[in-house]
Amino acid sequence: MLGLIVIIISALFNILFLGKLGVGNSYYAAGIKSMMSSLSNFFFLSFDGSGFISIDKAPLSLWVDTIFAKIGGFSGIAIMLPHAIEGIVVSWMAYKIAMKFFDKKAALLAGLIAAMSPVNVAVYRNNTPDALLLVFMQLAIWQLMNFVERKEIKNLLWSAVFIGLGFNTKMLQAYLLVPAALVIIFVFGGKGWIVRIRNSVVFLATTVLMSVIWISIVDLTPASLRPFVGGSENNSAWNLALGYNGSQRLLGENGIGGNPGFNVGEKGIDRLFSGEMGTQIGWMLLSILLFSLYFAFIKRKEIWNLVKGKNDWEAKDIGVAFNIGLLLTEFGFFCVASFFHSYYLNVMIIPIAFLMAGLADKIIKGEMNRMVAGGILGASVLVQISLISEVGYATWLIPVLGLMGLFGGVLIGMNKTKFGVLVLIIGLMVAPGIWSGYTTVEAQTGTAIFIGGPSVGSGQRGGGGMGGNNMFDSRNSNQEILNYLEENYDGEKYFLAVSSQQQATDYILNQNILNIMTLGGFSGRDQAISLEDLKEKINNKEIRFFLIDGNEGSDGRGGQGGGMFNANSEISSYVSSSCQSVDGFSGLYDCQN
Repeated sequence: MLGLIVIIISALFNILFLGKLGVGNSYYAAGIKSMMSSLSNFFFLSFDGSGFISIDKAPLSLWVDTIFAKIGGFSGIAIMLPHAIEGIVVSWMAYKIAMKFFDKKAALLAGLIAAMSPVNVAVYRNNTPDALLLVFMQLAIWQLMNFVERKEIKNLLWSAVFIGLGFNTKMLQAYLLVPAALVIIFVFGGKGWIVRIRNSVVFLATTVLMSVIWISIVDLTPASLRPFVGGSENNSAWNLALGYNGSQRLLGENGIGGNPGFNVGEKGIDRLFSGEMGTQIGWMLLSILLFSLYFAFIKRKEIWNLVKGKNDWEAKDIGVAFNIGLLLTEFGFFCVASFFHSYYLNVMIIPIAFLMAGLADKIIKGEMNRMVAGGILGASVLVQISLISEVGYATWLIPVLGLMGLFGGVLIGMNKTKFGVLVLIIGLMVAPGIWSGYTTVEAQTGTAIFIGGPSVGSGQRGGGGMGGNNMFDSRNSNQEILNYLEENYDGEKYFLAVSSQQQATDYILNQNILNIMTLGGFSGRDQAISLEDLKEKINNKEIRFFLIDGNEGSDGRGGQGGGMFNANSEISSYVSSSCQSVDGFSGLYDCQN
């Protein structure tokens, strides 16, 4: 019954008004439409129908979306619904995993926190890969906990398989699980050093093997038989996984990313408690960190016994320890990482939901000092008041939170601990619940970059990406140019060559023209073809028209026709100097006249 409550609440947040979001992230949506056109495009994630360049992500989430669209017909609902369903599964699994160890009321709290997290609701209302990644991460945790309890190698292997599937959903972000998992396996994974070392090696080897199957097949396929790997530096899926979708997320991309332009603030611990980052995941984070310190303190003897080789830990405590390890891994990453968007923080809901359930369980069972419990919960009341004040939205919550915090503290002081804690927990759920409700009803999450709730600092309704100026979203095609192209297209392999997906998506989605050559991939960063190869295609009459948008790069990061990162300026210069400009159409060139 309690699990059904979690499912219903999650479904309301995820599915209501889903149809108003269109096709979501237009880059992925255009790719899905192209992937529907052939098995080759499907397998290699081709962004265009001609198989020129691929989407710069792993395959599984895009495959799921394409299958839904193939069965139900291409539409926004067909693309977005899988993610809403995956979000419901995430919330239900948060409840089920907590039920393995805690009181059912505490498990209900875990499910509700997962269902009402603003950043997670935003993710479930978009077609990014994140929702499916969370499903695989939770399945991996479920099997890992089963292994710790039963010591059956099949559970360990399944856990590794699910992390590998997570890698094939969003690449190295799935590996945020691995450090904590390896520690748990090594410490609690069997009797004797040899067994634990063997199990750790088996887990890691299986994880890596499952991870690299698809990227290895892509790289082993001759380049002439597949699209250029979008997002890579050398047409390699391995490079994409370890570079753009791997190390660059932590270290940054040539100094670009992780700056205020992506709204993630300056590096440091405080970035998760303020600004856009704070409003996505910071609502209960301080309480969870304090509970982690408290757990380490009360378990100090058991921890010391582990050092001495004695293991007297219960499964529940191992589950808490694992989630603390996962929380610290994720917290550390997002404190220092450079090249990411704030919605990536959705992965932190897994340990936050579980550890809040663990905190509630100890309070319900009377295993925790009442004043300590009140202080841990009260700390997040102060954080929430600060966040609401900073955003300037629903400021009426500030006195409500203050009164509930005060009332809860008084009840705890009067030794009515359970009632006082209940008041505090309800108070802590109100603000993120309102932010999530705003996300469902008002926020424009169907964009490339988005947030849950209202825009930070504006006090305005209209949460979304980049303050409403999303540089990565598609641009409407010029109808007069389109008419000219359709009248003069003579069966060339490529209908048109453009600089980046911003120009291409409208042709693919709204004009149903799939054979678009997107020279720079997602944002103009890719060098998918050399100038010499392009000249050869022109000579072979595979391509005739080029559209070089002189407005691209107006943000100061690109140049004429180069897209945001201006990776193909040499090609743009060649086309503008060697091909015939079409009278009356700015930026349109004919290379066959």
